[in-house]
Amino acid sequence: MSGMSETCGSETGLDVRWAARAGYRGLTVGRARGYVQSNLVVLPKADASEFEAFCRENERACPLLAVGEAGEAKLSALGADLDVRTDLPAYLVHEAGAARRASEIGADWRDDLVAFAIGCWFGAEAALAAQGVRMRHVELGIQGPLFSHQPAGRRRRLSRRSARRFDAAVREFGRGARDCDHFATYPQPWRPGARG
Repeated sequence: MSGMSETCGSETGLDVRWAARAGYRGLTVGRARGYVQSNLVVLPKADASEFEAFCRENERACPLLAVGEAGEAKLSALGADLDVRTDLPAYLVHEAGAARRASEIGADWRDDLVAFAIGCWFGAEAALAAQGVRMRHVELGIQGPLFSHQPAGRRRRLSRRSARRFDAAVREFGRGARDCDHFATYPQPWRPGARG
């Protein structure tokens, strides 16, 4: 599987997971249109309840789609055979203050780890595309723009936010579509100074 536009027409989420298991290491932007995509966070059980509470208190920024059990690498609420250790094209593993890229995390998996699936903007792009909205980053098969953000609080870590520029008509469509399944699974628009 090479280009985004070559495969996105009838591709399912299961197809993308199988491709990742088979070695696909590209982006998932534009892939499996109409299916929810998520970001994966894996934490030790000792930190899991605090992170889950943070997500639930900040659901506009971190919409929680699924939470695994400690040591369990499956998120059956998102797919019967989904294995968080192998089913993503790439992983960014943070340990002891350093980050490294990995193609799978089976060797890193421990009995105390808890997996979280957080809603991602990519799942909502299909709804916009169905309305004829062009997204240049999807056409090019690249990641959309990301911006650095330094949050406050006990876990002060540099985070990234994505942003897309749309005209007023498209923004109004997005506001009206928030109750749609795919729009309910991605972080809502954020403005400097806004809360939530």
